Amino acid sequence: MASSRFSDKVETLLEAVRSGNLLVLKKVASVLNESKIKGIKDEMGLSALHLGAFYGRTEICHYLIQDLGFPVDFLTARGETPLCYAAMKGCIATARYLISCGANPIVSEKDGITPLHYAAQCGHVKLVKYLLSLGVPVDITLNYANGAPLLIAASSGKASTVEVLLQHHADVNGATSPDHTPLFFSVRAGSLECTRLLIKAGADPNLKCPLGIAVQGGSVEIIKCLLEAGADPNLRNVCGWSPIETAVMCKKWDIVEMLFPLTSPLPEVHDWSVQGLLQYVNSNTFFQKYLSTFTQICGCVA
Repeated sequence: MASSRFSDKVETLLEAVRSGNLLVLKKVASVLNESKIKGIKDEMGLSALHLGAFYGRTEICHYLIQDLGFPVDFLTARGETPLCYAAMKGCIATARYLISCGANPIVSEKDGITPLHYAAQCGHVKLVKYLLSLGVPVDITLNYANGAPLLIAASSGKASTVEVLLQHHADVNGATSPDHTPLFFSVRAGSLECTRLLIKAGADPNLKCPLGIAVQGGSVEIIKCLLEAGADPNLRNVCGWSPIETAVMCKKWDIVEMLFPLTSPLPEVHDWSVQGLLQYVNSNTFFQKYLSTFTQICGCVA
């Protein structure tokens, strides 16, 4: 029975935090000791302070930190701080408050993701600008294997954020551990606007063969953009496939027609024509030649 009453109080407390009801929160807190309140987590493992930050409840965060003694950089089991959750939602007022209380804007969770990564991924431009104004390195990676904020913003198609990061001199060709670039990821995301911004900033259209992934995605406009920027239509990707081979395999006939006059004849294709390409890609020779590479690089089609 006592356990049930405690569970009810916990849910009431968490709901008060989510909704920003400070009066109810104080009432529940008055019958619980501070250590118990700090140990309360929701079903996702988030403390009251993390929830307050996520929902932009600055007044709630103030009470939890100043009156109940929550550490401003209170960590979840995954190593996330309340500031990370404010960054996810773009709650700039709450983020400012947390930082004024001493929150570390550069601290990362266990995977190396920082508040700037979260803000960039979600396209919260004002928060991105604010964090950069604090001196957070624009290309911060720490131990994050998936890349700098520019790459994260590009992969999410957040053009306004990409533009801000580039204005702050982000490395336009910065690669991740699998050696993919912001341009590669903007193309994969199908973002023509991000692609144009990156190319204008000097992104190499041949680094990591973004043309191949553009062909797979089927965006004629992105392909044109890359070609106009100097993308090599003969450049083979890590699987050994040229863009036109990928187009044939994906049955993108309009793209095949676009690339054919730009592509040098492939020595392995005896009949250099669109029909000859189709026959070659469907042949056992093609299958055997690339089977080993394909199985080694899971999911690589373009």
